[in-house]
Amino acid sequence: MSTQKELGTTAFKAKDFATAAEHFGKAIEEDPRDHALFSNRSACYHNLKQHEEALGDAEMCINLKSDWGKGHQRKAMALHGMGHLDEAYKAYQEGLKVDPDNSQIKSGMQAVMKDQQADAMRGGGF
Repeated sequence: MSTQKELGTTAFKAKDFATAAEHFGKAIEEDPRDHALFSNRSACYHNLKQHEEALGDAEMCINLKSDWGKGHQRKAMALHGMGHLDEAYKAYQEGLKVDPDNSQIKSGMQAVMKDQQADAMRGGGF
């Protein structure tokens, strides 16, 4: 594990997401083919409410390793944060195709469905 990745992980655990994102960014410069680094930085951006950046990193993660459920989870989290509920749901579905037992994907999908129902209740009545 690179020093930058270790520093990023330590900062993330301390909930210092901006510092963690910086370290993961430096680690990506060292190894731009490591899908997990993009996933980690996506999680940092998500926690910083920088959802467009989180989405970009999630998509890079998926491009590097499309059969890894966590990449799809990160994409769905970013889309959910942006309010794109239907797209988030689809991203979670893609994650379940490659990782059907992932409990985080399942709980994220439930959160999206709850928000979709709330949106329907607010705007869809006669």
